Amino acid sequence: MLKTGLILVGMIFFIAGCDNRDHIAVYKVPKTQLKGQMTNYESHIGWVTPKAWQTHSKTAMRLASFTVKDLPKRDLDISIVSFPGDVGSLLANVNRWRGQLGLTVITGQELHKMSALRKFGKNTMTLIRLVSDAKEKNTEKSIIVAIYKHANNTYFFKMIGKKEVVSKQEATFNRFLESVYVKHH
Repeated sequence: MLKTGLILVGMIFFIAGCDNRDHIAVYKVPKTQLKGQMTNYESHIGWVTPKAWQTHSKTAMRLASFTVKDLPKRDLDISIVSFPGDVGSLLANVNRWRGQLGLTVITGQELHKMSALRKFGKNTMTLIRLVSDAKEKNTEKSIIVAIYKHANNTYFFKMIGKKEVVSKQEATFNRFLESVYVKHH
């Protein structure tokens, strides 16, 4: 009896669920900008490219890319990347860059040893220097990153390459950072 009652109730729900009417609804929803979403916008900053650097095409992620004219591209890469607002913590970014060099993750207590505020021209930037632990001299790599925050954007100026090449280009990179200026619209 219970089994027959359950079958009967199931059939009622099945029949009630069968409806020949179409239930298509159309809604108009305005587009909104998601927080942190990449946008195509004019950069609020400008810079003077050193004469020894070759400029490459922008990409979806990079405002600018550079290499040194007389060096193989694989020896040194210089980039400017911009994101709206704050993008991750300084510690998370440093650990990501450490990972690019095969270095271990650090804690917040160790972060102050490798980051410093530095004045470049009129701008104060956070400067980070990292060097790989490679045993073979020809595989040692280095990264120097300057982080600049302006007009609700975070700009990353990054130079990565062979340790000796980064070292030789550091003074030019610093002069480049000093050339960064805010565009007045």
